[in-house]
Amino acid sequence: MMMMPDSPQRRLRAPIRCALYIGGLTAAFLASFMLFEAASSLGAPRKTAYAAAADQQKSVIVQNGGKTAALTPSDSSATGNTVSSSGQTVSDLHENAVSADASVSDAAVPEEDQPVNPADESSSDMPEENTTASQNGDKTENETGTSGSAQRESALTDTEYGFPVETSTGLKKTILIDPGHGGDDVGDGAKDGTLEKNVTLDFARRLKTHLEKQNPDLQVILSRDNDSRLADSAWNDLSARLDLQDDTNCDYMISIHAHAETDPAASGELIIRNDDDSITAVLAQKIGENLRTVGYLPDRGVLSTSSYPLKMISMSNAHAIELDLLNLGNESDLAVLKDSTKMDQAAAAVASAISRTIVENPDAPGYVSRQEQNRQNFMNGQ
Repeated sequence: MMMMPDSPQRRLRAPIRCALYIGGLTAAFLASFMLFEAASSLGAPRKTAYAAAADQQKSVIVQNGGKTAALTPSDSSATGNTVSSSGQTVSDLHENAVSADASVSDAAVPEEDQPVNPADESSSDMPEENTTASQNGDKTENETGTSGSAQRESALTDTEYGFPVETSTGLKKTILIDPGHGGDDVGDGAKDGTLEKNVTLDFARRLKTHLEKQNPDLQVILSRDNDSRLADSAWNDLSARLDLQDDTNCDYMISIHAHAETDPAASGELIIRNDDDSITAVLAQKIGENLRTVGYLPDRGVLSTSSYPLKMISMSNAHAIELDLLNLGNESDLAVLKDSTKMDQAAAAVASAISRTIVENPDAPGYVSRQEQNRQNFMNGQ
């Protein structure tokens, strides 16, 4: 093929073509960069406004030149800075506020954002004490015919139904209160559906409240404070309650029950204690005397574990008693158990008996069960 001569125009065409190609790429790059910058600047106000909204949950009042400016996330300028009605940015206003020692007024805070003084809250708006229903959907203490913690507290008076309130004596003692049963172990029941597990828990809570008020030196522990048992079987539950006595190193243990006796004529409280524990003999006597003071029903007496074996008491290494409140199978007893005022008086009476027994016997030795004594004797080769 014959080659055409290379003309001057042809020699210039290739460089021009190359320059145009490079120029096109440069223009495209610059256009993309400008679009990115424009998009970033448009997004800045939104980002700044949201950041301001997070930092300024409440409107801030800033005194600026005699004018009050409320800063809100909705005020923004084209530069993306949150501004006040005077046109200044948040940074400017804060600097002015600091230099002028500006004050912050609660009046600009929306009512729902105002700080709340707990003392101003209505008791009707406060939650009830944690109950079985709130945790497990089961019966609450009100279903036993008794009231909640707020009503229990309001029933307390400075005189504690005539029983003394101790000042600090320095006698630090631990009291374990064990409300019987719980969870699927309902205990005994009355004809109207009142369950022993609810009666015992309600009384235990009342007793704890009165003990802590009457004697501030006492540490009071509940083995359960909701509708649950301590273990999945009767034997394991008993073992867990005994272990809790050792774990807490309690000085006194009060087991609370309310049985439904086979004899419907049986009435009044019943106390079971270890017959070799002289301190619980004093305690049982004081409980009976105090309950009569508040008009409680006549008692059924005091039994010992030697004639009425009860592992929870006989195996205890504390001054232990079982207090069987009243007979769920007796209509008169049941009426008392469902009377909130009477049960509160009874709890105060029992609390005073415990407190006074401790105060009046400051040098009383701890109790060691016969089983533990035998174990120790065996270990010592006796």
